[in-house]
Amino acid sequence: TPKDSVINAWWDYGHFFKTLSGRRVIFDPQSQHMTLSYWMAQVLLTKNENEAINILRMLNNSSSTLFEEMQAEIKDDFQRIALLKRVLNSNEKEAREILGKQNISDKLKEKIMDTIFFKKPAPAYFVVDKSMIFKMYNISFLGNWNFSKVYVLKNNNLPKNKVIEGLMEIFSLSKEQAENIYSETILATTEDELNEILSSRYSIKFVVEKGRENNGVVYFDNGIVLNLADFSARALSIGEGYKKYRNVFVHDNNKISLYEDKDADYKEGMLFFKNNNEWKGVGLTKDLAQSLFAKLYFFGGLDLKYFEPFYIDKDGGMYIYKIKWPVNE
Repeated sequence: TPKDSVINAWWDYGHFFKTLSGRRVIFDPQSQHMTLSYWMAQVLLTKNENEAINILRMLNNSSSTLFEEMQAEIKDDFQRIALLKRVLNSNEKEAREILGKQNISDKLKEKIMDTIFFKKPAPAYFVVDKSMIFKMYNISFLGNWNFSKVYVLKNNNLPKNKVIEGLMEIFSLSKEQAENIYSETILATTEDELNEILSSRYSIKFVVEKGRENNGVVYFDNGIVLNLADFSARALSIGEGYKKYRNVFVHDNNKISLYEDKDADYKEGMLFFKNNNEWKGVGLTKDLAQSLFAKLYFFGGLDLKYFEPFYIDKDGGMYIYKIKWPVNE
């Protein structure tokens, strides 16, 4: 990689990347307590590649400082994060419209636009590896942090109607959405229960390997069966026969297919893919199957515009992508 490259990855191996490659990193053990944890988790979890590239451009151009710089004109933390998230989930035109409605200086508006859409970062590479499979339970808890519910928690000393109004104004929610969020948060009775309400976890429950394909059906040793005709999957339950999975994602022949059965027995999802012509399966949360992490790790970057395979080691479980920064005029 070019000497001025920046390695984008989860924080674990930050010091290894710096020491062994002599390259800069976006995230390391010394910065794991900062807002970088939230933003990088968001990148890994999002289903929207455009949102992911916007966040990565922001991080590579300004690390975590843009949010802090906005504080001079937007004092309220919740207003700041809500605005920034709306911009990051927009295209250039939409972002200008969003910022045009804000009572902030033109200088700050241009700073936000330049950092997220125009300024070209240094060459950058994105790394995912097999150790992340079972870290996603905790990564998702950080990335799915619900700021609207935190807002309720921080303002529970105010009258309900004031909190509802704040939710609607700051987070662009309908009255019904705001009331539901308020109720869910206020009803939490223990600290553990509250933690789980303020976020949600995605998980990878198990991995199955060495699926044997025979006449359009793939058989796994643990009793899971995948039908390639309709992409349905079922698992053998001792004493109860076969039970179907609700959501099944299959990566085969350079395409991703989805099977859904709302009346299925298992609410969990299954993701199937070929690795060196051998079928593998992963039991996981549906939303995680649609995430950028899944597309980078399980699907080899299939259908992604901004992540170009750079180094792929399927046996070792190491996937490195060159980030292709979009050109905005």
